[in-house]
Amino acid sequence: MNKGGKHILTLKQIIQDGIWKAVNSVLPQEIANAPYNCTKYGKIIANLGNDKYTVHINDNELTIPAISGDSYSINDTVIVCVPNNNEQKQFILGKVKY
Repeated sequence: MNKGGKHILTLKQIIQDGIWKAVNSVLPQEIANAPYNCTKYGKIIANLGNDKYTVHINDNELTIPAISGDSYSINDTVIVCVPNNNEQKQFILGKVKY
């Protein structure tokens, strides 16, 4: 603070503030697009053959392959894996057993 009671920023503080603003403007978008594995739960609503099923997840009906070779029935609750947040590569991991 100077004699008049006003704050005087140092060059270090100005640089830190600029870096902080830059990080905060870029980081949220980068996080939103970051690859991460996601697990969802859905309900089988149709067997399409060839290990593909229509699965109801969050008000969406999606065609998803099963990778385990297991077969599923209508109304089965299944676990769906979405590798690297890429829905093009999602697959049914298995059936939920209650």
